[in-house]
Amino acid sequence: MVNNASITIANLVTNSTKNFTNGNIHMQVSSKPLSYYSKPEARRFETPYSGTSVELPEELYKDGVGEDGSVRVVIVSYETVPNINNTIPPEPGKESKDEFAARDQIGSNIISVTVVGTENWRSVKGEHVTLNFNHVYEGDQFTTENPRCVWWDKRALAWNTTGCFLSISSDNFTECICNHMTSFALLMDVWGRREKPSGMEGQGYEAARWLGTVGCVASWLCLALCLAVIVAQKPLRTTLCWRIRGQLCLSLLLAYALELVSTNVGGQGAWWCKAIGALLHYSLLCAFSWGAIEGFNMYLMFVKVWRTQRRLLNYYLGAGFGFPFVVVGLTLAVTRGQGYGTEGICWLASEAVPWSLLGPLVAILSMNFLVFVLVIRILIRNIKERKRIHNKTDADLKDRFWGSATIFFNLGFSWATGVIHVVFDSAISAIIFSLTASSQGVWIFVFGILMNKKIRRDMMRLLLGFRLPFSSRMLIPAENEYGVSLHAIQDSKDTDNYKVTVLATSIEE
Repeated sequence: MVNNASITIANLVTNSTKNFTNGNIHMQVSSKPLSYYSKPEARRFETPYSGTSVELPEELYKDGVGEDGSVRVVIVSYETVPNINNTIPPEPGKESKDEFAARDQIGSNIISVTVVGTENWRSVKGEHVTLNFNHVYEGDQFTTENPRCVWWDKRALAWNTTGCFLSISSDNFTECICNHMTSFALLMDVWGRREKPSGMEGQGYEAARWLGTVGCVASWLCLALCLAVIVAQKPLRTTLCWRIRGQLCLSLLLAYALELVSTNVGGQGAWWCKAIGALLHYSLLCAFSWGAIEGFNMYLMFVKVWRTQRRLLNYYLGAGFGFPFVVVGLTLAVTRGQGYGTEGICWLASEAVPWSLLGPLVAILSMNFLVFVLVIRILIRNIKERKRIHNKTDADLKDRFWGSATIFFNLGFSWATGVIHVVFDSAISAIIFSLTASSQGVWIFVFGILMNKKIRRDMMRLLLGFRLPFSSRMLIPAENEYGVSLHAIQDSKDTDNYKVTVLATSIEE
């Protein structure tokens, strides 16, 4: 209707330019001789909306010469179009962060271009229509990505990208070129309003980032040492509980490395940034899963004998690495690949965090807490009765329990502070979360390795044993430290002060 009315008005105008405004619609009708459009500036039409304009090719005017020798051009610009889906919010400045849809938002004014008599024009000589759009969602105020030049397809009643191409784009401006005439606009994905913190909040978040970086580096080194100790000692690497702990260390090791990369590189919207975000999400979910498996295995250790460790480990591997893969796959599918790579960090988009990260985390923490309570009840009952459980003494069970319990408290408290930070989103909660989350590797190394007398003693034996010449050693029985068969080596030249090292072990869980 607007288009038909504009052509009728254009036929009534002679050698002049008229402007009409009605609410959010502005119409400019120009009727000039063909010679008028020989200058480039005459072929460029500015709309009332700052930075929005259209420039038509010279050949197009030659095809539109009327019987009176004039070329009539109609430019209609719309600030909003209420009857089209995903239109610009009437007042973006008043929209809250949560009210923005994620994808396919109209990020510009809409321009309809008509040269009377050439309504079906298509470029055949390489010329094109050039459109300049100022962004409604400006990059310094909103998190946006994926701008697309589109035109309104009347047959499909939808936006179409065929024949329109993006030429130049920045945070606040995009230039499009199209090979035909119709109504044009710019679509983009809007992920919410950027919240700029105040001075004190900014300093707090900056301190949290620095603390997190230092803690990640320290934890990465400690986790690497943990894995080295587990690999070096056969009694550890062949025991189910330590295999589980090794997988936990490996998951956290990858997560800390990706976290350091994620927070120190740009590339919002880049494919590699999305890949880093997805891998970081996967590694954290693996850490959650192996933490839950640690607790579940601790429970089985108290209530049931498992002779087939290999089969049980296969189940654990499937759960520890398979469950995170399913969650990340669903996140990619539901968000169509747009759920990763946000402003300033290669991580989950804010709208995907509640169900793809916090949901699994809360479920795992709840399960671990239930398992811990059950194990506490069994342990207290066992201590009171002074009985052996599955051929293990109370001391053996208590040592393993406290080893797993310290890791449970460490992981549980760290992730709980993460949930608190998401809920309150303050500088203080950010600092607490950075300290607890980035130091998990340090505490695992301290409580799991350094505070274990057996591991310390065997590492000393192993290190000292490497220093002895092989010809001067002989086999002697050594104390059974892990409930397994051990052999040691004695220096035959000094039987009073001998040094020992672990040669071989065999284990029966």
